[in-house]
This record gives sequence, structure tokens and C-alpha cells, in this order.
Amino acid sequence: MARHGGLVFVVAAWTAILALERPREVSAETALGACQKRGATVALTPNGQVSGSTVLFAKWSGTTTALVADEDDAMVRAIDVDNGAVKGTAALSGTPSQMAVLGDGRIAVTLRDKNQVQLLEPSTDGRTLTPLCAVDVADEPVGLALTPNGARLLVTSEYGRALTTLDTKTMSTVSVTPLARDPRSVIVDDDGKRAFVSHVVGGKLSIVDLEEKKAKEVPLDPTKKLSFVTNPIEQKAVQGFALAKSIRVDRPQELDGDSSEPKVFMPLAVADPGEPQVRTSGYGSGRPGPAEVPFVAVIDAKAERKLTSEINGEDLHRSRECMLPRATRFLARSNSLLVACMGIDMLVSLDAKAKEPSRSERMRWRVGAGPTGIAVDAEEKRAVVWSQFDHLLTVIPLGDPKAAPKRIAIARSQPLSEKVALGRILFHKSDDPRLSRDGRACASCHPDGREDALTWATPSGPRQTIMLAGRTKGSAPFSWSGTNATIEEHVLGTFQRLGGTGMKKEDADLAALLEYVAVMKTPAARTKTEALVARGRDLFFADRQGCSSCHIGGAGTDNKTHVVGQKGDAPIDTPSLRFVRATAPYFHDGRYPSLDALLKATDHRMGSAAHLDANDRRALVAFLETL
Repeated sequence: MARHGGLVFVVAAWTAILALERPREVSAETALGACQKRGATVALTPNGQVSGSTVLFAKWSGTTTALVADEDDAMVRAIDVDNGAVKGTAALSGTPSQMAVLGDGRIAVTLRDKNQVQLLEPSTDGRTLTPLCAVDVADEPVGLALTPNGARLLVTSEYGRALTTLDTKTMSTVSVTPLARDPRSVIVDDDGKRAFVSHVVGGKLSIVDLEEKKAKEVPLDPTKKLSFVTNPIEQKAVQGFALAKSIRVDRPQELDGDSSEPKVFMPLAVADPGEPQVRTSGYGSGRPGPAEVPFVAVIDAKAERKLTSEINGEDLHRSRECMLPRATRFLARSNSLLVACMGIDMLVSLDAKAKEPSRSERMRWRVGAGPTGIAVDAEEKRAVVWSQFDHLLTVIPLGDPKAAPKRIAIARSQPLSEKVALGRILFHKSDDPRLSRDGRACASCHPDGREDALTWATPSGPRQTIMLAGRTKGSAPFSWSGTNATIEEHVLGTFQRLGGTGMKKEDADLAALLEYVAVMKTPAARTKTEALVARGRDLFFADRQGCSSCHIGGAGTDNKTHVVGQKGDAPIDTPSLRFVRATAPYFHDGRYPSLDALLKATDHRMGSAAHLDANDRRALVAFLETL
């Protein structure tokens, strides 16, 4: 642990052991009382944090406690921030993402792989966490937020493309609002009438009217200005994992500047994928400067519009940048924004008053590998950062820049394979010259092992980023052109196109990276069995449509290339259709915004579905979305 510096607490044993019991699983029609507290008093109080996180500050039995949602061990841990001891633990029935503390002290946790929200109850003596129940929500729940009055809990579902509103008393479903793909973080405005939702891809912010149950989208893609280019260049915003809003405090005189206008902040990365028909030597436009740069979108919450629409392409750094922002918190007293940056493993403090905060860095602190969450105490004197990859909690004194952070290492209950652990770090590592010349990481184009929804200019023409998680096994050859017989050859070729110095085939780091890619987690989608899906299945396997002749068994592949565009076009590798529901746009060049648009199009030679009527297309799409 010497590389982290500072004071290190190694937690080798638990100070409190939970007598494990299976949580009661209940449906949307939860009976009153099934998820109720069993104790008589509020045991746990949050320190002013009402939006979800992988780490929360709370007071538990008089002790300042950090609650940590440990994805690797499927566990919530309560850690005494002052002495580094584990106060209590709770084994979960699935993989946790974010937590929120309800007004009565219960803890809500999203279980990403179980499509549920689980409730825990802390004991009044500050020693145990007891599972209460688990309620069903839309597929792949991730983000959480409470309304100001604590009556409603909002849940974003990434694969389910929805915002679910739950009644916090009964945990019954109040409403489900459809959203664009990959919703992630959610926050609620001060009057509890609107929710703001980030999206991992797509360059947008969704604003949901909680009374009308309707969502509107605010586009966030900026333009880039370069002195040697006449017109501003359109950019694409990605990596929308985190979200924060400006808040007021009781003593306005303590604020550094004016924060009276409510703002929403979304740390992002901005990509320059290039012109679709221009062939380049790598992936992107080929213009001078990095293909991806950090950016913080600032949104006027009242007017519901973005405040920053242009970035200066000649004022961008090229190293140690926050390319993979994963969590953020707004500090009212200093009018600053904290951002946890995966890839460089830093917590950075930005000036929230700046027109473009990512260009106005105030300070940074090193944290463990893989930071996924930030919590700040009510006085804004301390922050804690949970780093999932290193299993490390970093306690940072915000008020004293000279004070060294304290690091609390948490012993794993389920150790990871050394190869997988190393591969995960390498996959998310930005600024590694072996991988790219401009700082891009594997996760820059493949967030969570999926894809960025962008079509890039390449030496072969426009090519859409393809999903990796769950799609590499049995799908050779690799690349859209099908020129690489193995995934190893494809990855080495990718490093070359990104301008990286590359790795050797015998390199242990390459083996570790590929080991991680092979086991990356996939969405836990529910199986649909309704009549519409059955009709779509029949259409898919019917000879007239010809879908199954290339996509063997449905999600599989014939491991061949085919000319699917116009006559004379280059042949394209048959991709896997696993999780195709979540990978819009479609076709190798991303020309179709939806599966329905692809099926009714006549400008390709892939299968034969243009003759289907709207009802049959709907049925075929319903089947495809189950793969």
C-alpha cells in the first residue's frame, strides 16, 4: 500500500457480524408493512446527502460512519471514519450499485444484476445491518435519489431505460417513466417536482416532470473552436455517469460568490469522432489535439437549457485529464465541484463558478484505483471516496490543503483473480502511452464494457463502436471488416490505430486485459414470454426474412463476413446480437437510429424485412430485444 502514501488502516476482520437472513422479495404490489422498520427509532441519519452514491456519510449511534456499497463482495459495509473499524456488514442478494438513506433510517440499495432495490435496517446500537425486503424495478437499476420531503425514492434503470418512482413508506411503485438509453445518475430539484437524469451515452440530460410523468431531453453536445478551422466543429458528449446540483446554505455570507441561480452539473468527456465519410489513419477526425477531452456541462435548472455550448480546442491539456468521471458532489460554501476521476485515480476540485469548470481546477488528491463514489459531511470539512478496484476508502480533509488524506483499506471477503483485477485497472487506465497517443482508455469508447453510441471515422470508413461485454466468446473473426482471427490480434491493432506504443503478444498485461474483457458483466435482462415475442421469434427464424441464416440461434453469428451495403462495398463481419436492445444506433456505420428503422429500410442487403407491416416489425423488435 506504500504507493498510496498517507496513513493506512488495514481492516482485516469485522468488528460486528451480521446474522444473515434472506431478504423478503416482494413485487410492485408490496403489502403494507413488508418493508417497514422493525425497530422503534431512527437509527441512522444521513449527513445532508439525498442523492445516491456507492459511499455515504451518516451518523450511526453517534459515530461518523461511511456506508460503502461493495460491488465485488456484494455487501454493504459500515465503517467508522475516525478509527477505520468496520462497525457492521450486510451481505446482499445481488450486486450493489448506489445507496440512499431514507428519512426513517432505512438504507435503500440498487441491486444491478437482480433488477431490484433492497432495503436494510441499521440497529439502534450501531452494530448490525438487517435485510428487510427486495422490490422489483425495471431492468438494471443503478441510480437513486430522494425527493426533499422523503416521500418518494427515484430509481434509474440503465438497461430498462426508465425512471421508477417508489413510495418510501410501502416501497410500492408509484410510476414508471420511459427514458432514452443508459440513464444513470438522478437528482431532484428543491420543490420535488422535477428529476434530472444523466445518460452514459447520447450527450443529453433528461428532465422528468414527476407530476406529469413525462421526460424532455436537453442536448449537451458542445462545439469545438480551432483557430485554423473556419466553423466550429460539432462534438459528441459521452461518459455521463455523474450529476450534481447547486444548493444553498443557511448562511449566504459564507458562500464564495453567487450561487443563487440553481444549476445542474454533469462531468463528461467530449469526443471528436470525425466526418462520417472521411477516412482517417486512426479512430477520430485526425485533426490536431486529442480525440476526447474532459468537459463539465452546466445547465440552468430553471430555464432548462445548457449554459456552455462551446469549448476552446486550443486550450486543452493532453495528460492527466479527467476522462472517465464517475461521481461528483457540489460544495456550497466554496462554490466548487468535486469529481472522482477513474483512469487517473484522482479526486479533483473544480471552480463551479467558471463558465467551463473543467478548465478551472483548484486542487486534486490521489485516491485508490477505480473511484466510484464521493460523500461529503454536512459541514463540508471532509470527503470520503470509495475506490472499488483497490478496495480503499480515502478520507480527505477539505479545509486543510496541507493535511494528508487517510486511507482505509478494506479486506476482501471474495478475492478477485489477480489477472481480472489487473485487467480491470488496465481497461480503465487513461494516459497509458501503450494504449493510445491522446490519453484514451479502453473504457473511453467502451463504458462498462459496452459502447459509446458513436460512429467514428476510420481507415475503413465510418464504423460504429461495438459492445464488448458478453460478445467476444465465439464471435471470431473480430473488427467490422473481420480481418482479425483472434481478439488478441484485434486489440493490438486497436492500440496501433489509437497511436499507442502497443504491447507484445507475450505481455502479461495484455493477457490480464483480455481476461477481464472475457468476464465483464452484462445486463441482467428479464426473459419476456408474451405472444408478441413469440410472433417475433417465428419471423426471425422464417426463411423469408433470412435473419437466422447469419445470426445463428438468434444471438449467435456465422463467423463470416458479408456485403451488406451496396454492391462493391467492403464485406462486414456478422456481429453478435446479444443485448442488441441497448446498442442503438444500428448497422456498422450507425445509419439507423432504431431497430424498427433498420428493419423497414431498403438501402441495405441484410436479410429481408422491409416487406413486414408495422405490427410484424414491432413483434420482430420485441424478440430482438430479448436476445
